[in-house]
Amino acid sequence: MPNIAISNRRGRALLESVTYKPQQGSCPKLWLTFPCVVKSVTKAVSLTGNIRMKTQVLLRKIHHWGSIFIAVPLAIMIGAGVLLMLKKQFDWIQPPSQKGVERTGIPNRTMAELFAAAKAVPEAGIDNWADLDRVDVKAGKGIIKFMSASNWEVQVDTETAEVLQVAFRRSDIIEKIHDGSYFADWAKLGLFLPAGILLFILWMTGIYMFFYPMYKRRKRTKSKRAR
Repeated sequence: MPNIAISNRRGRALLESVTYKPQQGSCPKLWLTFPCVVKSVTKAVSLTGNIRMKTQVLLRKIHHWGSIFIAVPLAIMIGAGVLLMLKKQFDWIQPPSQKGVERTGIPNRTMAELFAAAKAVPEAGIDNWADLDRVDVKAGKGIIKFMSASNWEVQVDTETAEVLQVAFRRSDIIEKIHDGSYFADWAKLGLFLPAGILLFILWMTGIYMFFYPMYKRRKRTKSKRAR
């Protein structure tokens, strides 16, 4: 094979990977001559360009159809997420924490006494320990929060066992809406999780499609300056 100087690194790699074989109707006797070598390399470069073009088309299709798939779950996640970020600013979302009498020492009241105070609130609907969703102790504020399964919150002073506040807690419901578990048990992992993964893929492909043309233009400019 004659020595052919190819300055472009990609062209050298393609030239090494191309196997030149005679084809009918294409340089039947002089298939190793310079014109046929250049023709083969040109075809290989054209094939690479087609692959890149197909990649761009594929990424755009992913963005087109992927955005439709995640439109509803993403709108729900964003809306609920915004509300959760503002839960400390709006009492309607999450009731503010009150302050007890003693906020530094160990509470004098037992858990049974504190629970009895929360149980006495009819709105909460707490008849026994199983009716609770969780219990949150705020040691720095001297209170304990009893959250019922019906999303009612009762704040009790750990020193006096006095009920300081009774309010409906919506932040827990919004959290379930945010992750999809509010709608169905399967929605969290079967719908909202794939939507989050697809959103991440759209972010990556979007970054690629945004910066790749800039990279190509910069590379083309450098190439022209080098000439």
